[in-house]
Amino acid sequence: MLRPLVRLRRAGLTILTLALSLPLANARNIQQPGSPIDQLIARDNVLQALKSETVRLTPLNIRELAACTPKPLSAPATIQGNLSALSCYDAVINSYEDIYNLSGVAGQTVHIDFSSTAFETFLYMEAVHTDYVSHISTSGISRHTIDYTFPTTRTYKLEVETLYGPGDSSAHSGPYTLVVSTGGSPSPGGCSQNATTICLSGDRFAVSATWRASDGSDGSGQAVRLTSDTGYFTFFNASNVEVVVKVLNGCGLNSRYWVFAGGLTNVNVVLTIRDTTTGTTKTYTNPQSTAFQPIQDTGALATCP
Repeated sequence: MLRPLVRLRRAGLTILTLALSLPLANARNIQQPGSPIDQLIARDNVLQALKSETVRLTPLNIRELAACTPKPLSAPATIQGNLSALSCYDAVINSYEDIYNLSGVAGQTVHIDFSSTAFETFLYMEAVHTDYVSHISTSGISRHTIDYTFPTTRTYKLEVETLYGPGDSSAHSGPYTLVVSTGGSPSPGGCSQNATTICLSGDRFAVSATWRASDGSDGSGQAVRLTSDTGYFTFFNASNVEVVVKVLNGCGLNSRYWVFAGGLTNVNVVLTIRDTTTGTTKTYTNPQSTAFQPIQDTGALATCP
């Protein structure tokens, strides 16, 4: 039978497409709409809702959902998640979803696999044309995949969500598996970008940060790369920037690599810059309960060229 399977988002336009699916008997573990009449009503309601939704989308971006904080994600990773009333909720299409900030490294290819036995899956990633269909196997698994090679090093928003929209009695929910695996090679350089490491200055320098608060809590800064030379760290949540850092090649001026950093915090911070070519390490420490002092070190690393 024909059922709405895929919501395509192209440069700010949301489209509903129909696709062939297995009979309900072959996918009885997947939540389905009711009678054919109910499906037609649901389909019409979704189309009407999508017309209003398109005006809220912008090219290469994902609609902001109230009270949703993206979760940091770096490849490779396997996540056992659950979409429920505690997840992000999209009232326009009546869907629960989780949103991730996926760290992308230029030249690296990722394979993203989103599957569930509880609901029809839909996977969307910023800047990717999603010409894909969720396939239901005879074992009752709905699977949606994306293969993508990152053109630049930055974070990409990734949505995993239940598929059906208005017309169902309630948003679908249940457990899911998200697997992000890598293929290909990152940009030249010895640094390997991950959730807690920023690769800067030609991917030569691995920059990381640890923190400790006055109450004894501590952790590693979550890394976000902004440009080839600049990035920032968050400590407590992804929307709260704590430390910004820049590593510049000053070899032509004073035979040194330069380090600049600024902090928006007064917790204890240890900022580490490691030259992956020579193994040389430089650290900067901000004391507990002290406003982070600017770092302008033009003699930081004598490891040229």
